[in-house]
Amino acid sequence: MKLLRHVRGSALVVSLTLCVSTIPVHADIRIGERGTRSSANTKRVSWTRTIEIKGLKMRLESGQGMPFRVTIYDLESGKRFRLSSSSKKVFVLDLGPISKSWKEEIVQNKMDRVISLSGRKYEVSGLPCDEYTFEFQSPISLHRFESRQIAHDRGRVCLSKTVPGGAEFASFVHEARKRGYILAVAILSPTFSPIGSYFFGEEPNVMVLSAVTKFGYDSLPGAQIPSTATTAIEESWTVTEIKSEPISDEDFRVPPDWKLKRDSEYDNASFSQPTSRSQTFVRRVNSR
Repeated sequence: MKLLRHVRGSALVVSLTLCVSTIPVHADIRIGERGTRSSANTKRVSWTRTIEIKGLKMRLESGQGMPFRVTIYDLESGKRFRLSSSSKKVFVLDLGPISKSWKEEIVQNKMDRVISLSGRKYEVSGLPCDEYTFEFQSPISLHRFESRQIAHDRGRVCLSKTVPGGAEFASFVHEARKRGYILAVAILSPTFSPIGSYFFGEEPNVMVLSAVTKFGYDSLPGAQIPSTATTAIEESWTVTEIKSEPISDEDFRVPPDWKLKRDSEYDNASFSQPTSRSQTFVRRVNSR
């Protein structure tokens, strides 16, 4: 990992760049996760999630603590498919436009990104990992207007660079970034947030095994923004299992007899709209 120093204005920012390079896919991978989530106006809830990756396709299935939800990301077609078994409908989202919108709203020349090694070592699900702290911050500019909010992610994670199957995970992240599909990267980031997609860089075998995070949006001084637009979510989660084994193509197949509909989930949603992973849990941030 590279330790980079860069100067923005008069501030010296030290950042550790985590990287994901182009590598061949060697095997399929299945990852189990469990965690808790909270906000000011909701009770702490527990959740589970299963991630399956096979080449350029990924299937996410939510479980306990969240409404049952299955989404399939296909990087080759640039589509996300959200399956509704109750209505036998498939909601199709074009990953390009929503990703382009998010990227345009980030004031990238004012982004601060800091990742630091804490020196602590842990073991998660029998796998060794190193603890890092991180903090990202960037003004966001909605619809080309002057910035009125600051997006920020922060927390601590335990990272492994030797985990079995980590190369397959990293390869998918790299391909999604290379193709500009921020949504597919954000949903795999430690915070599951739009700005969280900037957590990843170019290392070939990096996987987060556990995380304690907080992400949200603070109003800039003088901004006339309602409190409902300023949000924060706190989350703690851990990987429960990692399996490198063949996964059936059927897991990534869109049912051919289900009705296709355009997915309007992100219509009129700005960068400060959290990802579907956590969009219903928000609160006002009064201080950093």
